[in-house]
Amino acid sequence: MANGNAKLSISFDFDLTVPAGFSEATEEQLLAKLKEALGPTVFGGMPTVTKKQLAKAGIALEGHSSRCLVTKTGVCVPPEMIAKAAPHLTDEELSRVAQLAAAKFPQKPAEQMAHLRRVALKFANDYRLVDCQLTPEQSIGGRVEMTAHLNLTNGGVLVDDAFKKIKLKTDQGPIAIRVADTDVTLNATLGGHTLGGPLLEVSINDIAANRTRLIGRWQTAHA
Repeated sequence: MANGNAKLSISFDFDLTVPAGFSEATEEQLLAKLKEALGPTVFGGMPTVTKKQLAKAGIALEGHSSRCLVTKTGVCVPPEMIAKAAPHLTDEELSRVAQLAAAKFPQKPAEQMAHLRRVALKFANDYRLVDCQLTPEQSIGGRVEMTAHLNLTNGGVLVDDAFKKIKLKTDQGPIAIRVADTDVTLNATLGGHTLGGPLLEVSINDIAANRTRLIGRWQTAHA
């Protein structure tokens, strides 16, 4: 039987952005985490404040009850999907970008990877270089052993200063890029020459296929 002669209900809806550790939980698990986070500050504080405010109008609070509900509404983007679009990110960064990308995630599959890459590059677009070697054909004939750096962020291969003036044979096939201190070999295409040297590029898909070893090599070099 209800106490008093009136019943008051107050309801708020809160839109939340939860961290990866929360977003991966079921709704039941998420509710438990949120209740723990809110704690007595909210569940005890709300009745206390309400009682004081009502007392100013001569109204007595005879009792109270509470309800707490949560519904997961956001899109969950798997970190593995981010890794395919942006293999230059670390595991920790993948989880963060997954949260950011979920905000305006396209419904059309054809647009999703481009969206993920845009968000990832906005988050981290610095050069992430690993040492590598290549032995391409020269325009004057013969092969030349070059040292270079592979940029995991965009797939560019930056040859060392000593080789920037060397012209490579333009119609040669894929050029093998051997990543130092790994067993990874990737194929680069030659897109011409500039003052900065030959334009060599490895596809992001190839980097993604070898991401674990490549990002591990980069992290080791920058530890």
